[in-house]
Amino acid sequence: MVGSDEVIIIANLEWANRFAHVNAVRETCEANGKIASIEPGMGEWGLTGEDLETLGAADEGRGRARSQGKTQCHVTTPLGTDFYVSIEGRRRSS
Repeated sequence: MVGSDEVIIIANLEWANRFAHVNAVRETCEANGKIASIEPGMGEWGLTGEDLETLGAADEGRGRARSQGKTQCHVTTPLGTDFYVSIEGRRRSS
């Protein structure tokens, strides 16, 4: 996993959250690897590949703009996720 450019995890949300805290995930992120999780039911959302590309491009631009000059991100969700992650020294895509 650590030597991969991209990793896809297929798990329910509880196990995806637990997996997010293992050393291999931290080491993969430190090596600029990308990690995505796929949860049950995602295939039923009716999204096309084009939809995902459009959303991804828009999110990437907003994320890049908001992270300029920052060294840390704070991630929260309505379900209680609340953590900080360092982005210091991370390569920003162009």
